[in-house]
Amino acid sequence: MINEGCISSDVAKRLDIRKSHVSYYLRKAMELHYVKEICSGTFKKYELTQPGKNFVAMYQQQEKQELTICKAENVRFKAPVLKMPSKLVDWHKVEMNNWNQYTTEVDGVKVKLNDGKDPTIEFLPAAIDGNDPNKPYVKLVLHCDKVAKHLEQIFDLQIGRLELSSKAEWVIYNPLAKTITKEIGRVTVDGIGMINASLPTRHGEFEFHDPRAAAEFLEMPGRLARLEEDMKEVLKLVKQENSSENKNG
Repeated sequence: MINEGCISSDVAKRLDIRKSHVSYYLRKAMELHYVKEICSGTFKKYELTQPGKNFVAMYQQQEKQELTICKAENVRFKAPVLKMPSKLVDWHKVEMNNWNQYTTEVDGVKVKLNDGKDPTIEFLPAAIDGNDPNKPYVKLVLHCDKVAKHLEQIFDLQIGRLELSSKAEWVIYNPLAKTITKEIGRVTVDGIGMINASLPTRHGEFEFHDPRAAAEFLEMPGRLARLEEDMKEVLKLVKQENSSENKNG
């Protein structure tokens, strides 16, 4: 919309969001040198810089596709096996020290059955992209649950509840992450995640171990915009109260 010549109030109206929210994104875009101010008066006007045009063009190439802003990868679900199958056909067997592991693949999901003292089964789905960090998790757990039910029917085994068992990566694509990685390299935050720009695309990613943290990251601009509005109201009330006290004093 900035490329079309819209001023910030028009952008806010078309997107049905607060002007302060638009201002927040404009400031960030200017810090990244994607947008520059060309006129300052009653109405501030902006235009895209060449890096900004390149950034927009990258998304225009995908305008007919679903916008991909996140990815779930290295996800692993694990569940107890309540009843072992009597026979496994066409499963690859790996002998461990005191137990055996049987592996196979069902509908794109790698499956590992561990027949130790307390048998367990693991499901390793392939990475998937999405436009909401919560949706890939739901899709993956439902898909793995469907595979589990399929295995129960075929091999007469009983599988308990699936639980996330690994430090999965919930990735948010973001050019800022690419800039940070380019300047100072990969950044790891213990217990939270990583800032990276991995191959092959090197888009730049904020990687979280918890999908809720990824969702909160995407919601952050909106929260900050609301906080700014609330702070303005608080400051306005404080000024009014101080003014009233000065008059009474």
